[in-house]
Amino acid sequence: MSFITSKHNPATGLKIYFIRHAESLNNIRCHDDLQGYEHLRSHDPDLSPRGYEQASQLAQFIRQHEQLGEVSEIHCSAMFRSLLTAQALQKELGINPEIWLIYHEVKGCRELNRGFPGMSRQEITERFPGFIIPDGVTDAGWFLRDDSESEEEGWVRSKRVWDRLRHMGDEEKYQGKSIIIITHGLFMDFLIGRVCNREMKGEPRFVFFNTGYSLVWVKHHKPIVYFLDRIEHLAVMPLMYHEGELE
Repeated sequence: MSFITSKHNPATGLKIYFIRHAESLNNIRCHDDLQGYEHLRSHDPDLSPRGYEQASQLAQFIRQHEQLGEVSEIHCSAMFRSLLTAQALQKELGINPEIWLIYHEVKGCRELNRGFPGMSRQEITERFPGFIIPDGVTDAGWFLRDDSESEEEGWVRSKRVWDRLRHMGDEEKYQGKSIIIITHGLFMDFLIGRVCNREMKGEPRFVFFNTGYSLVWVKHHKPIVYFLDRIEHLAVMPLMYHEGELE
């Protein structure tokens, strides 16, 4: 994507576009009933009607503003809302998304503290043709634990992701390229926190709109934060979220 003019050499480093998934039914439930949300939420919700529109608007915007040879990969989590958002990009850009299990939302695929396996390999293959599915997605699903992930576990996981992305910025095949990562609100807060060397519960905290996109350019193992949470592609202002309403 080329949304910026930069004095930096565009042929070096890796541009990483972090994008929060489009609006899900859980987002609406939480916005409408914050107190009762934990008992209302689905472990793997669909997008809302507005969410489908947001995903389409995002994908069209990227196609219209983008140098296609620059984008090498689209990554997403295995959660349904992330897969659906990535599918809109697949249709517009002609790039098959790669599922990275490590990008899932903090606490995982869960209802209250109970874990759910998520979509199976067959379900993803049938619903999302062309997606690159890792071995960790099995016939039984991918979030294969009985309980939910703790926030502390999610914070540790965010370090693994950020360390991997920084190393990718040094790899020859990614020089001058961009990748798009479709992930989740609280996990994006953790990731950008890692970029800023923040402690888990430290400040600042970051809240992202659905389909808001942020650019971090990794050059020589160091990050340059160009912008956070741009939403000019949306025809209608997305929901404003309560504190803690990040999923």
